[in-house]
Amino acid sequence: MTASAIEVQRYLDDVDYPTDKRHLVEQARDNGANEKVMRTLQDLPRDRFASPNDVTQAIGEPSKQYDVVEILLARHTEIKQMFTRVSSAQGRQKEELFHELVRMLAVHENAEEIVVHPAARDLIPTETRSSANGFKRSPTPSGRSPTSTTWGSIIRSSTGT
Repeated sequence: MTASAIEVQRYLDDVDYPTDKRHLVEQARDNGANEKVMRTLQDLPRDRFASPNDVTQAIGEPSKQYDVVEILLARHTEIKQMFTRVSSAQGRQKEELFHELVRMLAVHENAEEIVVHPAARDLIPTETRSSANGFKRSPTPSGRSPTSTTWGSIIRSSTGT
């Protein structure tokens, strides 16, 4: 049985692209990938990959879009629970949980960019797209840049520093 693209990408979050199949297999092994993920990577039909999207295409699209949505919604729940754990933790534990939360968010964002965003792009009429980035971008809820001082203080308070 083949692992899904989302399962595989969980173990490839720190890969630098372009890369080759050998490096993907090594990285997944180093990140603790299970046998199903390892077999899927070893069986990839290509040897070179320019991006995570290339890996996803080589694996093949998930057989049911519903399954992908279900997986992503489950991850939303896990991430919300981790926010709660980070908020109630203190000291070194808070810092460790925060780093785990950052990792979870990075993997989740990558999965959404690989699976959900291309599907959504196909559904949005061309006239509502921006030529620069695919969609007209909305400002952050606060209206501030994510690199602003306010965002930095939110992150620092989350780690207890």
